[in-house]
Amino acid sequence: MVRTSDNPTERIDSRSPEATRYPRAAATSATASLVDGIQTLTSSAHAGQEMQKQISEIIVRAGNELSLRSTAALQATVEADLGHLQALAAAKTPSQLFELQSKFARERLELAFGHARDFQAIASKFLIDINKSLRGVFDTSSLASE
Repeated sequence: MVRTSDNPTERIDSRSPEATRYPRAAATSATASLVDGIQTLTSSAHAGQEMQKQISEIIVRAGNELSLRSTAALQATVEADLGHLQALAAAKTPSQLFELQSKFARERLELAFGHARDFQAIASKFLIDINKSLRGVFDTSSLASE
């Protein structure tokens, strides 16, 4: 049989401050961490909603501007086509027809490249705006998490 020492065991009263100090500190620390986590998630969710709202506004503006530019391009194309038909009707010789056709083809290519450049510039502008709003949200959320 194993013999225990004759030293009396020390009893800790569970109502004493020493007995509750560590669990209270752990609970307080966990609560503070939980509150910080909830605040970070809330601010991230709010930032995400703001980002979504900004991006949708930018996309609507881009769509409107591209629509207007497309309509203007179509109108310019129709006017050029009508002018070309009038010039073809007024041509007297086959050499004039050939000259008008080659001039028209060159002008159409220049017009198409001009429209492509315009659309690319508009798309780049709106992509830069979207990038700025995304960068702003991520910078704000990274500052909030620090």
